[in-house]
Amino acid sequence: GVSAAAATTPGRATEIAAAVDAYLAVASTPSVAGSESPTRPGSAASRFNVLDGSLLTARADERAGLADAVAAAEQGQTTQTWLAPVLLAAAVALAWLGLQRRLAEYR
Repeated sequence: GVSAAAATTPGRATEIAAAVDAYLAVASTPSVAGSESPTRPGSAASRFNVLDGSLLTARADERAGLADAVAAAEQGQTTQTWLAPVLLAAAVALAWLGLQRRLAEYR
């Protein structure tokens, strides 16, 4: 999951990778039971909180990007909503005009 988040958010990939490395370095060292405090700098718990914050920020960035893409797609759909009837009306008008000219030739 961490590598997928880093791959989808290239701007944050180095930040996430650094947080993972820092967490793994601290988490792999044995600790005295009860000495882990999430507020103590350098502890595995505090490093995990940094990693968790990086992942949450990357997820928020992805959600914002998705919202922008959805808004752009909706804008394209509103353009198509009025464009199709206008083009259809123009085609019908030109066909009618062409038919009237052809009928005038036969008279």
